[in-house]
This record gives sequence, structure tokens and C-alpha cells, in this order.
Amino acid sequence: MFEPNNLNDWTGMNRVFALAHFQLSLLPLGLRQPPCEAHDIVLVLQNSLARAHAFLTRSLRSAAIVGNDCVQLRRVLARLAAGGVPEHLLLHHIGFAGILDDLELSKLVARMAVLATSGDRLSKKASKRNMIGPIMFVTPEVGKWSTVGGLGVMVDELACTLALPDFGPQEVWVMSPYYERNKRGETGYLAQDDITWQFNVTVDVGIEHVVLGVYEHRINNVRLFFMHNASYFPHPYPNFLYNAERQTAFLALMAKGPLEIACHVAKTSGAIPGVIVTNDWACGLLPAYARRGFFGDTFSGTKVLHIVHNLDISYEGRFYPNPSDDVAKVHQLPSELLTDPFWQLQCVNPSRCALLCCDSWATVSYSYRNELLNSSPLSPILRKHPHPFATPNGVPLEPRLARLNNTGCKSHEEAKALLQQRYFNMQHPDPEIALFAFVGRITAQKGVNLILEIVEELIHKHNGRVQILLAGCVNPGEAYSERCAHWMWNLKMKHPQNFWCDPGWFFTDGPLANLGADFALMPSLFEPGGIVQHEFFVAGTPVIAFKTGGLRDTVFEFYQGQGNGFTFEAHTPGDLMHAVDRALSVYHDKQAYAQLRSHARGSVRTLDMVGRAWLKEFYRLRGKVYVDAAIMKADMQLLEVPPPPPPQQRDRASCSAPPSPASPNPTSAFPPSSSKPLQRCTATAPASTSVTGGGGSGSSSALPPITVLAPHHASGGDDGSEDNTDRASMPPPQPPAARSRCTSYNDVASLANNRDNSNCNSNDSVVVRCSSLVECGQFLAHLRCCVSCQAAAMEVLQLATPHHTHPRAES
Repeated sequence: MFEPNNLNDWTGMNRVFALAHFQLSLLPLGLRQPPCEAHDIVLVLQNSLARAHAFLTRSLRSAAIVGNDCVQLRRVLARLAAGGVPEHLLLHHIGFAGILDDLELSKLVARMAVLATSGDRLSKKASKRNMIGPIMFVTPEVGKWSTVGGLGVMVDELACTLALPDFGPQEVWVMSPYYERNKRGETGYLAQDDITWQFNVTVDVGIEHVVLGVYEHRINNVRLFFMHNASYFPHPYPNFLYNAERQTAFLALMAKGPLEIACHVAKTSGAIPGVIVTNDWACGLLPAYARRGFFGDTFSGTKVLHIVHNLDISYEGRFYPNPSDDVAKVHQLPSELLTDPFWQLQCVNPSRCALLCCDSWATVSYSYRNELLNSSPLSPILRKHPHPFATPNGVPLEPRLARLNNTGCKSHEEAKALLQQRYFNMQHPDPEIALFAFVGRITAQKGVNLILEIVEELIHKHNGRVQILLAGCVNPGEAYSERCAHWMWNLKMKHPQNFWCDPGWFFTDGPLANLGADFALMPSLFEPGGIVQHEFFVAGTPVIAFKTGGLRDTVFEFYQGQGNGFTFEAHTPGDLMHAVDRALSVYHDKQAYAQLRSHARGSVRTLDMVGRAWLKEFYRLRGKVYVDAAIMKADMQLLEVPPPPPPQQRDRASCSAPPSPASPNPTSAFPPSSSKPLQRCTATAPASTSVTGGGGSGSSSALPPITVLAPHHASGGDDGSEDNTDRASMPPPQPPAARSRCTSYNDVASLANNRDNSNCNSNDSVVVRCSSLVECGQFLAHLRCCVSCQAAAMEVLQLATPHHTHPRAES
């Protein structure tokens, strides 16, 4: 702990004051269990520092804190000062309330983190204990390397956001397969980003030992791990349709592989993930392997959160093995985790396993969470978790704006003209033609059939003054997708000036479509979260969407000047057609349409908002307190206090008037209290008298009396005895005028509360002997005097020694 060498070492003094006050501020955190949400406990932690002295008096004299309890309290304070308090005692079991400087719990932890940067042992230890450890994402697709849908985009952008300095020192890992071929059919696609092989891990899959090559690199402060095995990871989401054992082996490798890599990393760095985030069915077995002893107790302190991106029946990962397939030999887990014993057919469901074994689950919109809890076939299991988390998706604003700028178009009109030239062969673009765009996969989930069913009616109804850009790629082998592909080609041949598609090509002009379209079409049958609508909103393009899942939470009907798009509630071509007609009526009203685009642009949900929401949930799972970097920065500024002027430059006259409540003392290391200010102190107290708090000579007080002692002399006082010489026969004392030995917090609070600054001068001061630095900090926290009094009071720190005891304390 820091000890000042001289009274001019004000920087060190400031830190000691802050540390002492902070140690006392930790006392009220008598939490019996981790909070469910950080804001749920804010109201519990709003006691004022100005009432601390009265609370201490009542508490120390109450039946709850006397005798052995009082001794125990002193021991706790001594351990706080020594920096030897374990986390459970620090945050859970002290049970002593009332000492807070109007700080929320997150601000207290922010101050702890600030003090940790200055090298204090207790603060550094406590700050380290509040960290949640590495956050490990396990995902079947990620970023530009293997993204198939929104899952890969969401995980990639969320991981990069959490790794930003604004979110604190978070260590973020992402683990995903390195497929032999990605969605575009490319091989060796990691080499372009210098992601190279680093080591191998061996995974036991049934009786087979499978070797995974691990490719590792750090990009955007995210530590990326890719697992390679061409046999089991040939392409994203391999479907071993007629080989149930091989499909089970794929699931086992997706679960055991990341855990083996984490163990390998732990051998070199000692870092074990604090939170593992699994994504959808492909990672469904990981919580079971982490919890069922397959890796000993390595992950016993790790929390597993399973994110449900899509829990439709066709996206649960179900498969139906033949009776002859021995899948249990491969996964080696209790069968009831993967198979519902009451089902007529044997069905292996990895999503069931994830929800049964994870610590909690989450999804990507509030509405979708409610839909799952009420209508999913797995809703009985989903309801077993008391606090499922949900937050809408978002997009990183700056990168999305950069993509729009990279199109080379400076406005919506310019981008629209380029789209008409490039995809509708218009030599002279017509800005009066309404342009609708769909960007997404050609699957039943996206409701592409509704668009195809209204295309011809829409063209004829509006005399060819509409254009539809359907930018989506077909899923080979999917019957719905292939039917839509044939339908799309027919429409393109019949209406080349009004309809464009290329279902066999991966559309690469997404940003141009976001900016150039007049309306976006999202008739998804179900949409858990959705990112596409936010990409259109960034460009100011309104969205026409079916009212489901995350679209319900983000797209609102434009009515009476409010809203950012148009919605329809029946998933039918007719209802979609009505929504398009409403959109066209607004489009032809240029003023209303400009207002609509402005509302759309203002409804973007940015990824920093989403990242903070997810990070708070990770901290909640770990029983920790999330600290916002902005709060920490503000608290750092709070602790930076200018030094007082030298003694010869102090104005003695300034002592005669206490500072205005609106203008707090500039030398105070702590913010002013919002409650009634403390009374000022008298310069000298008469000897052998009892100082009582608040009232006059005939008043009573709840504060116990303290004895004001004569100055220590060289011949006595070292033994702690009191000088009972009659002060009336003694000459006037020399400064310091009186030395008051405080034997309890009552004495400190009473002395601080009863000093009166009105008669104070630079030659009068009170020096308090305290038994610990914590008591000194308590006195200084209550001291509201002029510069000279505070400068004299700094002698407190020189007199504070850990071996000093007081007679009353011993008795």
C-alpha cells in the first residue's frame, strides 16, 4: 500500500484518500446472490455518504454490531486495508450497508478498476477478480470465411465489437471449422488473411481418434481458431444424410474440438474461458461434454450460453437414424439428452441437448423469445431456464457507412440510377419508377414465393412503373429453392425491364442495393432477429416486412408521420400486395417519402448498443459486475484533483467562510454529498470534556462521547495512556492545538461532524490518531474544512500505523 514520504506528495495522497474511501464503500455490498441484472440492484445501493457518520454510530451501538460482531467488523476492515479479502467476502457476505457516495454498483467497480491502474494491491486484486475471463464463441460459420447466413455475420461483428478498447480488456476467442470448400467453392481461403497452421489436437469420437489441424491468427484483436479435417468438414453444414453415425461424429467434433483447443491454450497461457457461447444446433453437444466430466473439472467454473438463432423444426438439427445405427457409441452421452424417449420415432436432436445442459439460453429478439416460450416444440425445456436473454441484432455503423461510400454513389438517386443501368439495361434511368429489392437466401423461411406471386400483378397494376430486384442465391438440393429458381428465370425472361434475378450467382452488390432501392422486401415466414433490415436502414431505405420475430421489433408501420416502413400480418400474397400499395402511395408523395427515409435512417440499432447488452449478460452469468468504459473514464476524472497551494500562499481569511454547497471544496478527493452538508469544526476543543454531536450544552446526542486529549509528549503517550493534567493551569498549547485519539468510527464521525470552521486559522488544527489507514480515510472523507485544515489533517496518514492500538478498542 502507498505511504507518502512527505506532505507535498499530493498525487499519492489523492490515491490514498480514494483508496481508503473506496475500501469503505465496498462494505455495503451485502449481496447474498449474484444479481440477475445490474440495474436491478442500483436502487439498493443509493445510500448517501453524508449519512455515513450517523449510520456508523447507530450500527456500532446497535444490537447487531456489538461485542464480537464489532471485533469481527474491525478484522474485516483490517483485511480490507491489507488487501487480503477474498471475492465472496468482498462482494457477497459483508452485509454492512450505508456507506456510499451516491454511486451505483457499476461505478464502484469502475473506481476499483481505476485504482487498479495506479498499482494498488487490493484494487488490482479485486478488479482482477471481477473480470470474467476469455469469451469463447463456437460457431459453424463466421465472417467472410464461411458465412452462409445471418449467424456468421452476427458472430463475427459481435466478437469484433466486444474486443474493442471501449469495452474494456476483454479477451475474445472465436472457434469455427476450416471447411475444405466454403460457400463460394473456394479452397485455401484462410491464406489470404495470413491464418496459418499452428498445432494439432486429437479428438476421440467413439472408438476413432480424429486429428484436427488448428489454424490460428489474431485479427481485430479477436483470437481466431479454425479446425480443419477435410473428411468431416467438407463444406458448411455438411449433411451426411444416409450416414447417421457420421452426422453424429460431425456434431461431436464441433463440440469436443473447441474444448480440446481451449485445453491446449490453457497449458501455455493458463487462461480458461469464463463464458462459452455456442450458436445453433451444430454446437449443441458442447454444453454436455463440458458438464459431464469429459474434460474433468477444467470447465467447472465456465458458464455456457447457447444462442438460438433459429429454432424452427427444420433448423433444430434433427435427424432420424436407422435402428441399426449405433449413434450412442459415437457421441457417448446419455441418450435422453439427445432423444425424447416419448417420441414414437428415434430422433437425435442436438438443440435439445444444448438447452438441457447449458447454463442459460438467449436469442436475437424479444418477440422471438416469446414465440419460442409459447409455441416451440422445445418450450418445456426452454422454460426451465428462469432468465433467458434476448436483444435485437444490430450493425456496426461506421463499417456499413464505409461500404455505402465504396459504391461510389453519393446519394440514393445516384445509386438507384446505377442499379437501373446495371441490372435493368436502362440507358436513361427513370427516377419515377419505384424500385423494390430483396437481398437474402432463396429458402422457404424468407418467403420468396410471396414476392414471385405478386410480381406480374404488381407490374400490370402500375403500368410497368415498378421494378423488382430479387438478389438471392439458390440452395442446391432444396426443393423449394429449386422451384423458386425456375419461377424466377421465367419472370426475368417475360419482364426483363421490370424484374431481375440470377439464382445461380452470389450477389455482391448488396450495399448498392441497400442505398439505391426505394423499398426493401422482407416477407420472411419467420425471422428470429434479422440483420438485413438494419443494413437497409443505414442507407435510409424503408422496409416492407411480415410482422414476425425480430422484424416485429424493428419495422413499424408508417402512419401519421411516424414509422420506418410497412408491415403485413397475414403471410399471404394479398396482404403483401396491400402493404406494397400503401408504400407506393407514400412514394408518390415526395415530402412524406423523404420523411419516411429520414425515419428509417434514424432507426438503426448500432452494434455497440448490442455489444453492451450481450456483455452485461455474460457478466451476469459469471456473477460479476459489468463496468462501462464511459463510467470508468468519468471516475478517473473524478479522482484527478489539483494540488492545494503551498502553506505560505494560503489565505487565512478563506477559513472564515465555508464553501458554498454549489461550489465544493476543490481539494476534496470525493464528490460533494447530495444530503445536508456536515457542520464545520472548532479549532480547539477543551481538554477532559465530552464532545457531543449536533446539539448545544443541554442537548442529547446519539453519538457516544469521545475524550479530547492533551498533546503527546516525549515522556509519555507512546504507551497510549491519556494525559489527565488540568489544562486550565497549563499555558496555551502550541500547534497542533489538540491531538484527538479516535478509538472507534464513532469518534471519527463525531469529531468530523462537530468541527466548526468559523473560527479556524492556519495555526489551529486537529490531528487524529487512527488505528488503520481505513479509519484515516473515513475521517478525511467526512472532513469538510478549509485548505489549511485539510493540509494539517494529512498528518493523519503519517500517524497511521498498523501496529497502533487503543485502550478502548482492546477493552
